[in-house]
Amino acid sequence: RQLTCRILIIIVMIITITFTLLDLLTTHTYLHLWLDSLLAWLSTNPLSGGVVYVGIFLLASLCFFPVVPFSLGAGFVYIKLYGLMIEIFVAFAVCYVGCLVGAAVCFARSRYLMRRLIERFSVKYPIVRSVDCAFESEMGF
Repeated sequence: RQLTCRILIIIVMIITITFTLLDLLTTHTYLHLWLDSLLAWLSTNPLSGGVVYVGIFLLASLCFFPVVPFSLGAGFVYIKLYGLMIEIFVAFAVCYVGCLVGAAVCFARSRYLMRRLIERFSVKYPIVRSVDCAFESEMGF
């Protein structure tokens, strides 16, 4: 089951990357249409757009995807909407809140939801067991 899930994720990633590269290198239509519609929606709904960006940051953090491209995207989108001066503060606030919420949810997930997995790994791998014991004995977490 895990192998099938991994293969499916890899296939989706390859298709997405291929589609993106082909669109950027040849047609220049789909991503530009999507970006234009996103900018139009954000210009009419700036508060909802910030919430959507925070949600995107949260999902990217949970999926172990780097959030740097989303930070650059937020800067680009908010420059187009508000100009250069206000954009810095708005994009910073959106990125900061998104990263903060993403980090808090990832910590809670690792602390409470992944404990059984760590216990299984500690039986199999002695290094994980020693790190887990160190955290418990010195009240690390």
